[in-house]
Amino acid sequence: MKTKNLICFLAATIICYTTVAQNYLLTPEQIEAKKRLEKAKIEFINGQYENVLSYYDSVSNGSKYFGLITYKMASQSCMELSRVNKIDSVLHIEKREKIYSEALKWHGKMLVEERWDSLKIEILEEPEVLQVIEQQPKFPGGLAAFYKSIGQKMRYPAEARQMGIEGRVYVQFIINKDGSVDAINVVKGIGGGCDEEALRVMREVPNFIPGTQNGKPVYVRMSLPIVFKLAGKSKKKKKRRG
Repeated sequence: MKTKNLICFLAATIICYTTVAQNYLLTPEQIEAKKRLEKAKIEFINGQYENVLSYYDSVSNGSKYFGLITYKMASQSCMELSRVNKIDSVLHIEKREKIYSEALKWHGKMLVEERWDSLKIEILEEPEVLQVIEQQPKFPGGLAAFYKSIGQKMRYPAEARQMGIEGRVYVQFIINKDGSVDAINVVKGIGGGCDEEALRVMREVPNFIPGTQNGKPVYVRMSLPIVFKLAGKSKKKKKRRG
C-alpha cells in the first residue's frame, strides 16, 4: 500500500464448500429448517401457493442465503397465483421477477441458467447423501498469488480510516465451472465502506482453476474473511471488529 500507516490484508484461511458436496452434522436449527422446507414442498405440490410464498417471505427475512429450490418454488407459486387471481397478477409478476433476481444474486447467473428450468419439486423421505468434493478450486500461482492480487487492488476506505474501523468482512461467492467468480455477497460486514471495497476487489479477481467432482467441473461456494487493519491507529479512535 502507498499509505504507510495503513495495512490491509487477507486472513490466511479460506472456508469453502460446494453446492452439492460436503459432509456435516446438522444443528437443531438446520434440522428444523429442513422440516420447514419439506412442509413447503408438500404445500407446493398440493397447490397451496399462498403458503409457499409465506414460507419464502419468512426464510428470506431471516436468512441471506438458501437453496435454489426455495427460489424456484416461490417463483412458480407467483406464476400460478397470477394465472388464477387476475387482480393481483401484476403484483405476483413483480414479485416473481424479484425472486429470480435474488436467486441470481446468491447463486450466480451461470448456475441459475443451467439448473432453473430442470429443477423439480420432490419430497425427500431421507436426507440427501452429501459427498466431499474431490478437487477444490485453485488460484493460479496458489494462495500467495491470490492474496497479492487482492492486496494490489485494495484501497482502505476513507470513512473507515477516519472512524478507526477495522475488522473482518466475510464475503461469500461461487466459483463457476469455468473458474469465474460469481454471486459475490457480504454475509457479515463492518461498515465504513469496507463492505463495498471487499465486494469491489472480489469482482476483479481473475479466474480460478475450477473444482471438480468425478473428474468434471462443478460449482463451488466459498467463504472468505477479508481483514481490514489500521497500523499506528490512535487509541482514541473507534474500533469495530467483525
